Amino acid sequence: MDHIWEENFSEYAVLLVSCAVFIFWLTGKTQDKQRSVYFLIPWSVIGILAFLTSYPFGYVPFIVSIIYSAGLIVYLHRTKLDILDAVPLLLLYVAVLKFLFINGVAPDMKILVSAGFGLVSAIIGKMVYAKILMTKKADGYTIISLLFFLTAYLFPAVSLWVEVLPGLLISTLLFLQRGRMASKHVWLPGLLSGAVLLEPYYSLLNNIELPDLFVREAYVLPWIILIIFVRKVLKGQYAAQTNKIQWAVLILVSLLLVQDGLASNTVYDALIVGTLSLISMLAGTFWRIKSYFFVGSGVLLLNVLLQTRPYWGNLPWWAYLLIAGSILISAASYNEWQKQKTAKGEETLISKCKNSIMNKLKEWS
Repeated sequence: MDHIWEENFSEYAVLLVSCAVFIFWLTGKTQDKQRSVYFLIPWSVIGILAFLTSYPFGYVPFIVSIIYSAGLIVYLHRTKLDILDAVPLLLLYVAVLKFLFINGVAPDMKILVSAGFGLVSAIIGKMVYAKILMTKKADGYTIISLLFFLTAYLFPAVSLWVEVLPGLLISTLLFLQRGRMASKHVWLPGLLSGAVLLEPYYSLLNNIELPDLFVREAYVLPWIILIIFVRKVLKGQYAAQTNKIQWAVLILVSLLLVQDGLASNTVYDALIVGTLSLISMLAGTFWRIKSYFFVGSGVLLLNVLLQTRPYWGNLPWWAYLLIAGSILISAASYNEWQKQKTAKGEETLISKCKNSIMNKLKEWS
């Protein structure tokens, strides 16, 4: 071949040997076919490596490498040796990566090519294997698919929709694995798919212009949506841990919103924070969730106090003393009155209301 074309085509000679041995495997006797398997598989791996190391690695070697790898994968399935399909899949991934890096392909097209290979691998993996991890086999297609999607982040995107595409595909890939995990981890793909959606969401926010009034809300409110989604996916599992995380997220988000409202010091920010606090209170009351009710109540009260600072600041000093003294006298009078009622074996109306409220709150999550 080198003599005829006066160029180096040794990799095609290796391919021709693979084709010849494959034909022999199709037409030979049973014993000969079994022996040829042990030669054809390692020889084909060497052949794919020969194409990967060829120079220049243009369109023709790239396409031949894809066909060569795909043929070896099909052959491994035909011979029930698909436990080895991770090797040609990895070589296929290297071929795509090398082609995209050394050839003059447009940035958006690089992302689309990588996403396309990942999508095809994900579909094949879901069709071929019922589970990601089995007794003696693993779904190498899904793993390679994830690698292709992650590789798309290596290339700069020009179009906005191309920039958010890898994150959406990774989220979709994880979501499709819900029924392919062990029963005790069946919740994990759904949870991860929701969390991954934050990446394309923030990429979108970084590339569009929002009114200054809604910037902080757009950045922090998705974390509340995420913790709600996590608790829905877990369906009561790890309730104590997720409840603590929910309290932390709500408090942190509330503080960030209040701080933004104080920094801008506009009526619109106060209205937004107040509306969100009221929604949180109503949601906590409706679904009986303490964190939403108490955090919403606290933020609403704090918002009112902060927005009425000028009025409080203009009160004379004796007004503060009057208010504080009235509160102390009222508390002491109520405490003494309650002691007298308790000594007589009676229960005050306020105590009944307090006990009733406390008993109902114990039923809340």
